[in-house]
Amino acid sequence: MSDAWFPDGARSRILLIGTAGYRHRKNLRPIPAVHNNLLDLRKTFTDPDHGILAGQPEHCTVLGADGTAVDQETIGKALSTASDQAEDLLLVYYAGHGLLDDDGLLYLTLKHTDPRHLEFTAVDLNLLKRRLARAKARARVLILDCCFSGRAIEAMGPLPSLVSGQLPASGTYTLTSTSATRPSHAPPKDRNTAFTGALLGALGEPEPMRLDEIYQHVKHQLDDRGLTAPQCRAVGDTGRIALARGAIPVPPPQTRPPGHRLPATLLWVSGAVGTAVTAAAIGIPIAQQAAGEAHEKKIPTAKPTPSTTAPTSTGPSTSTPTSPQSSPGGSSASDSQQLEVAVRKTKHTADGAVTIGVTSAVGQINDASGTTIFGNGGETGGGGSVTADGAPGSSTVGFADFYIETPVRTCKARGVAIGESTVVAESSAASGKWARITVVAVEGAISDPGNTAVTFQVTRGKGAVPKDTATCA
Repeated sequence: MSDAWFPDGARSRILLIGTAGYRHRKNLRPIPAVHNNLLDLRKTFTDPDHGILAGQPEHCTVLGADGTAVDQETIGKALSTASDQAEDLLLVYYAGHGLLDDDGLLYLTLKHTDPRHLEFTAVDLNLLKRRLARAKARARVLILDCCFSGRAIEAMGPLPSLVSGQLPASGTYTLTSTSATRPSHAPPKDRNTAFTGALLGALGEPEPMRLDEIYQHVKHQLDDRGLTAPQCRAVGDTGRIALARGAIPVPPPQTRPPGHRLPATLLWVSGAVGTAVTAAAIGIPIAQQAAGEAHEKKIPTAKPTPSTTAPTSTGPSTSTPTSPQSSPGGSSASDSQQLEVAVRKTKHTADGAVTIGVTSAVGQINDASGTTIFGNGGETGGGGSVTADGAPGSSTVGFADFYIETPVRTCKARGVAIGESTVVAESSAASGKWARITVVAVEGAISDPGNTAVTFQVTRGKGAVPKDTATCA
């Protein structure tokens, strides 16, 4: 087991970037937790006792914490300055909405970002990585807390395929809040986003953790909450880097304890999905390709001992991996759970009151490598009927045909897109109980290899029936 490496604060630089509010609020909802992310991380890294920049607070630059607009030029200059000055460690962090263009490239949004013109109003991840690659620091760390952030890892590819513009094959560590096709989460009422809250928790542990151990800590915390798993890629010996020198006081804990599997507000909320006949606006495009997921990396959890030896260069390693809900106005949501149902299979809620059967499902993923269409079943017409309408960020689409059974009703929903929902009565009209079924993902079935599965969010409540976006007849 390698010893932990503690960077020299005088020769290190940290750049924290975040966007909590947006001018295009119709497409990009505010994420208040991002403001807290930036402040809490700055406080942690510059802690006078145990921060890696203890006594060097000027070496931590924060952009966006005060709500002022930060443009591409400001970020470029700050990154260039940090890259030129850092000799030991250069760490760059971003939190905010992540959007994909029509070619599947990831952009980091800013206050003025227009989803229709990403290349001119947002930060191209590839540009950021190119500048990071030119840094002279002995170790570089990139941390992304945004939807589709795993593309920062996926795009790097295996070591032989590294080309100009990608991070070099020495001294780099990338930690992302989610995979290349998944959303990231900002649970309502939590002080921090889910990923950064878990990261801060790791930095507050009694004994300092290496990056590899931080990744495992964050992964376990998100798993306990039923949220998307993070990813990491270590090139060289960078997994030994420690980001704290001891226990650092952390912000108040998240409002929901570990083990509570909660629905979450997504850090990516804009997009559209279409079929050969209709196009429906959605808020949660999350279909996941059935193959190509990276294998989870097994990392020891023993506590580190201090070391002044910097990371060395060896081969790269990668690690990889749900649930939206909004409380309907005028009603009371009392229960929520997820069901993954494979095509031509059925599943029911824990109490058996709601049963869902999937008759067919199709999905399409558009990214830089091309278009992947998958799915099976009969009624949706097959993969050929799926088309993307080219809206900004709309690089993943999918929809399903399924039926729902409750004690008082049986109905069928057709062509329900990811993010759409249908509401059915769960009991007699007098009780006012209802069930809202939302399509969360279309992907390869974990329990039935070769088959396609649909993940549903089943939200149950009583009172005023929430509006749905799909018909169950």
